[in-house]
Amino acid sequence: MKIKQQVDDFKVEELIDIKESKEGDYTYFWLEKKNWNTTRAIKQISRKCGVSIKRFGWAGTKDKTGVTKQLVSVWKIEPKILKNIKLKDIEISIKGRGNKRINLGDLKANRFNIVIRGLTDDNLSILENQIKFVKKHGFPNYFGEQRFGRGNTHLVGKEIIKGRIQRAVKLILTYSSTESEEGKKARKFAEEKWGKWSEIIKIMPKWFHIEKAILNHLIQHENDFAGAIRCLPKKTLKLYVHAYQSYFFNLILFKILSETSNNKKIKIKGLGVCFPLSKFKVPKELPLPGYETKLKSDACSKILKSLLKKEEIELEDFKCKRTPELKSEGTKRETFVKPLKLKVGKMEKDELNSKKKKISLKFDLPSGSYATVLIRSLFLEDLR
Repeated sequence: MKIKQQVDDFKVEELIDIKESKEGDYTYFWLEKKNWNTTRAIKQISRKCGVSIKRFGWAGTKDKTGVTKQLVSVWKIEPKILKNIKLKDIEISIKGRGNKRINLGDLKANRFNIVIRGLTDDNLSILENQIKFVKKHGFPNYFGEQRFGRGNTHLVGKEIIKGRIQRAVKLILTYSSTESEEGKKARKFAEEKWGKWSEIIKIMPKWFHIEKAILNHLIQHENDFAGAIRCLPKKTLKLYVHAYQSYFFNLILFKILSETSNNKKIKIKGLGVCFPLSKFKVPKELPLPGYETKLKSDACSKILKSLLKKEEIELEDFKCKRTPELKSEGTKRETFVKPLKLKVGKMEKDELNSKKKKISLKFDLPSGSYATVLIRSLFLEDLR
């Protein structure tokens, strides 16, 4: 089973309401892009406008691989300037003006149109049964692999929470998983030449913006790891902390569902996930732990206590004493979620995979839920 085999196979559009005003300081525009991640696209647009990226606001980060449409706000930039911007595979269309910056939390839902390739008759037989199940019960609201970046954002988050900032920096610079050979080579070199910042930065690929920001600081301020990590946008640093909380959520949900009698286990970037295949009982919400999380005597709290002990973490650690601007009180997340307007297209011959089939899926998901997790729950198989 394959997704994103070609860029047009994965399309997503934001569903967002924003109040407009004729004389507002913010210009709202739709950003349609292909093969760009959100941050990089907006960074290029900000350069074309000649202003800081801090003037721009958006409700959610969209992946590079795919065709995406999202609403962006920019402070005190006239629409005509945006209309004149020319960037490959990026289209800008003006929506209007308003008095409010678009922020995380403004997004209501995402609308997906996805082509699944490399299917067999067995896949399609499972799909038929799982669609009925998911429409009735929903699917486990795991965080998808995007939440964990190259597979280490939660590890970086743990080191930040524990105040081990040098370790966090080292993970950012040297951790290597699924990326290009050039990237792996650069990270291996960084590990071997640790401390020789001027040498390391010379071989870092041009797209390693986070790594270069850290290295530039270390070149000027040797061994100031706290200063180096603070060179990164606060939004980026919070993603590391949130990724670690997400890791806990996935572990708790996996533990609960793995104890159901009828289930299917697969992996998401090495992390186990489990999908129930029959009726089950789970709490409506589970914690994303923080310093205000309350531990009681219920089963969920016992699981969390056990995981905290295994990870050598205390809830107080989420106050991030060395970087208090990143502290997190914790919150809760729905355990299961139902896709809306789920529609399945006709089965067709897959022109990219010999003797295999393809099918299209259309659906809406609330903000924060992952299409890739839904697809796994429908086909009970990992993605390639």
